[in-house]
Amino acid sequence: MKSIKFFLLILFFGFSVTAYADANKVNIDLLLEDYAETWSTKNSIKRLDKIERIWVEQGVHQNQYIKSEGFEAINNEISGFQQSYPDASIRFENIKRVGNSAVCTFIVTRPDGEVLFTGIDYFEFTDVGKLVKVLGFI
Repeated sequence: MKSIKFFLLILFFGFSVTAYADANKVNIDLLLEDYAETWSTKNSIKRLDKIERIWVEQGVHQNQYIKSEGFEAINNEISGFQQSYPDASIRFENIKRVGNSAVCTFIVTRPDGEVLFTGIDYFEFTDVGKLVKVLGFI
């Protein structure tokens, strides 16, 4: 009887761990999709709402030109990006994940598909899928 209980316990936890890992994999894909959408959202109030949903309150976005900490600062940074690159969009390729960190290539394009620039992003996120830090290398 003990061996059956042990087997069921192992079976339960084995499936639980697998499901949790699979859920986290999906969450990072969705998180990056939401993150990219914030850079295309023109309405500042709607964009701030999206930022508050996907970032921790004191989240940091940084590249060699700017460091933004917190919801308002990130929102202002995106406004400046949109002024410099109207209607640009961002997509990600080659996403690699280890634990609560990820790195990928980002591509910024115009609506006609012309590539404006590319770079590498490094992401840190919480267990529940909120961004803590994004470092951009352009």
